[in-house]
Amino acid sequence: MSKKQTITLSDIKVIDGDTFKGTDGKEKKRIRVGSLNARELDQYGGKTDRKKAKKILNTTKKVTCTIDAYSYGRTVSNKIMDEKGRDISKLLKNAIHKPKKSKPKKKK
Repeated sequence: MSKKQTITLSDIKVIDGDTFKGTDGKEKKRIRVGSLNARELDQYGGKTDRKKAKKILNTTKKVTCTIDAYSYGRTVSNKIMDEKGRDISKLLKNAIHKPKKSKPKKKK
C-alpha cells in the first residue's frame, strides 16, 4: 500500500463552503473538502456556508492536505490539518451542514 501524497499550502483564500485555494510556493492549488457538500454561492445558504468557511480558514496561515483524488480541476482532500494541529476538514464539516428538508405539513 502506497503512502498518500500531501501538500502544504499558504495564502489561503476561500472560494465557497467546500473549496479553497492556496499556494504551495510554486503554484496555486484548488482544494475541495471531500465528503462535504456545501451549497453553491447562488443557492440559498451558499454565502452563509462561505462565511463559515472563511471564519475557520482565516485563523490559519498554512494547511497540510492529504490528497485523496482529483475532480473537476480540484484536488480532493478528506484530511486537512493546520499548523496548530487542528483538523480543519472536521471543523468545516461540523460548521457547514445542510439542514434536512422538512416534509410539508398537510392541510386540514
